[in-house]
Amino acid sequence: MVLRLISVVILAVIVARVCNFVYVSGFHKPIYKQYPGPCRLVPGVDRGSEDITVSSEGLAFISSGLSSPRFVHDPQRHAEGVKGRILLFDYSHPEKNTTELSIVGNFSNNHFDPHGISLYQNPVTGETRLFVVNHLPDFKDSVEIFRFMEKEKSLYHLKTCQGEHMYSLNDVLAVGPESFYFTNDMFFTQGILRILELYAGMAWGGVGLYDVTDKILLQGMMFANGINMSPDGRLVYVAEFVRNTVNIYKRVPEDNSLIIQKVIYTYTSVDNIEVDKKTGDIWLGCHPALYTTIKHMENTTKPAASQVLRLRLSSNSDPYDKAELRQFFMDGGELISASSVASMYNDAMLIGSVTDRMVYCEIKTI
Repeated sequence: MVLRLISVVILAVIVARVCNFVYVSGFHKPIYKQYPGPCRLVPGVDRGSEDITVSSEGLAFISSGLSSPRFVHDPQRHAEGVKGRILLFDYSHPEKNTTELSIVGNFSNNHFDPHGISLYQNPVTGETRLFVVNHLPDFKDSVEIFRFMEKEKSLYHLKTCQGEHMYSLNDVLAVGPESFYFTNDMFFTQGILRILELYAGMAWGGVGLYDVTDKILLQGMMFANGINMSPDGRLVYVAEFVRNTVNIYKRVPEDNSLIIQKVIYTYTSVDNIEVDKKTGDIWLGCHPALYTTIKHMENTTKPAASQVLRLRLSSNSDPYDKAELRQFFMDGGELISASSVASMYNDAMLIGSVTDRMVYCEIKTI
């Protein structure tokens, strides 16, 4: 009797988790075309633009060429030997499109598989550093720190950061010259256990901090994905990809600890988070029909739905008391598949993709 009861409970839990994943996958959602203004493809970007981050001067850094088998399962893409690159786009001269930044210093381009990125602009020296999540062979991860050399259009490698808690990296958020938050999307890094963790809805992802050494700050997340913070550094935003939430944390500057303030349900799978440095608006690259993204990762010639949301926090007391979500972009894969990030600068937007192209839009509707 007891064994039967336990079996029924286990079965009920499994069925509930499967049903939840089916709902999150978005089979029921209508996908239609909505652009915020004239949009065009940016030439020279055809192997992904997974993450984009923008300097205060309007220079957009783009990670391209993500091919880790954790995320991209298309055998043809792996056979092509896609090259990892960091591209530069100047919002002041969009007609010039992108420039590939050369990497100099003690660093091997042969093992460069870039994912999430973050900028640190030193307010005293003016130095700009780029932090890059890098997936190494044998399912190992690192965060690479580069100095941006604007005149030379190059990145000078400064440091490789690794740690025992940095095992399934997805995104990074720089908070100092050599310190950063990082997200571990899941616990397992490969094989059937990673698949089971995802589809069973296990909340084994989290957020960590690297500052000389690494440690875990937050656990219990269902595929922790993008991470960013408010312009004043007071709030940190983390996307839970499977739970369809953006979690807002108060940052304690003394030790960089995080205290939960609010959880915002987005009803879509949020990938990367970008923040407008002038307005504080939060821009979300999303996968509104996740099942199309899953198919796209298995065969990148298949289209996948894309979506961009703006999250605006406003209140008379604290900016996390009131939240407004608004959709600015949706596409069924005709223009761009599997959108992963959206960055805003003045009246223009770049939309990136995990494996596909990159789109530039002029914003006519705010």
